[in-house]
Amino acid sequence: MIDFLRGVIHDRAHPRMDYLKLFQLSLVYLGGSEGDPPRFGAPGAYHQARWMAKAIYILKIALFSQQLQLTKSEKRGVQRLARFVSLIYVGFWHEAAISNYAPKNDLEFVSILQVFVDREL
Repeated sequence: MIDFLRGVIHDRAHPRMDYLKLFQLSLVYLGGSEGDPPRFGAPGAYHQARWMAKAIYILKIALFSQQLQLTKSEKRGVQRLARFVSLIYVGFWHEAAISNYAPKNDLEFVSILQVFVDREL
């Protein structure tokens, strides 16, 4: 996943800056960041329908979790969701715009999601 994220960031193959932010934060979370880390600004607009914002914020919370007062259960949940976002979600999110890949990606996503859920339970 680290190589995938580096390639996506290098190719600039993303239509909006929040996509880039999600890819950069995922790379930092996975420990594969090189060079200057992404800038951490104040939170922007947050809408209940925007999963992208939620994914970005969960990665930020995970990266700064040592500075927050979270219960063990909260920390475990944050780390679990951050792992899901950075290892599984970002790859499929990036490929979702390519309609030719959709059927194959959907099947792969369900298969990987089942393995992830089984391991986490």
